Amino acid sequence: AINAAGIGEGWGEFVPRAERSPLINAYRSADGRWIQLCMLSNPDAEWADLVTRLGQPELASDPRFIKAADREANKAEAVGALDALFGA
Repeated sequence: AINAAGIGEGWGEFVPRAERSPLINAYRSADGRWIQLCMLSNPDAEWADLVTRLGQPELASDPRFIKAADREANKAEAVGALDALFGA
């Protein structure tokens, strides 16, 4: 609920979706519904599994997204990639 409301570290501060973790974020599906991700246990493996299951396995080996630190540095692009996949 905190993520869906856009609450950041400074409680009450809005954080745009593109500035949040791609694996702890909400995505709109093609039918207009929302899907909430909360993948915390093994984010590197979870990223690879997610993008593979969504039909884009090449995103698992994309240098911008391989490790959690890479995705953090490129979170707007990672969120954008997942927006496109879930939106399809």
